[in-house]
Amino acid sequence: MKSKCKELGITVNSYMIAEVLREHPEYENFSLTLSIRGENRSISNKVSSLKLDYTYDTQKDFEENAKRIHGLIKEHLDDERKKYAIFCNVREMDHNLLDASLMYTYAGFQNKAAAILASRIGYCGELKTRTCVTNLNNIQMESDYGRFHLENVFGIAARMSAVENVICVGTYQNRMTIAYMDIKTMS
Repeated sequence: MKSKCKELGITVNSYMIAEVLREHPEYENFSLTLSIRGENRSISNKVSSLKLDYTYDTQKDFEENAKRIHGLIKEHLDDERKKYAIFCNVREMDHNLLDASLMYTYAGFQNKAAAILASRIGYCGELKTRTCVTNLNNIQMESDYGRFHLENVFGIAARMSAVENVICVGTYQNRMTIAYMDIKTMS
């Protein structure tokens, strides 16, 4: 898949989004998680997301759809006004407050400020998109911790409560792992 993406001049994310939209033409939008961590290396979840509308064009081939999706993503990320709207608020928030909003969403933590933030940044509430792709890229961390050795590292999308399907991609020690989660069937 990586070599095909390179040949087409697109990312793995664009390729997988095209795959999902081809298989599910009823999905007319998708979201893509974006790292806003910067130099912050705390354990906190520093991501935002980009929601885009796109209907798979059955009159075009798969590669053309994937390239159009890639262009749409790039257009939004290259526009400083749109990029600023995605990044400006969450990046500046205290990582403890972000973690509290995730604990509210997933662990039953009861706190009014965390509840408001979780709702405003989309961690909970109404369904926002049908499919989300999150790519952890190359995970840079040690593999040996005393007597413990990591063979693979993986995570899930923070916004999974606001989507139906999540595709997670991560590369650790030159091994790409792709996981698909159907949130409706999880309990």
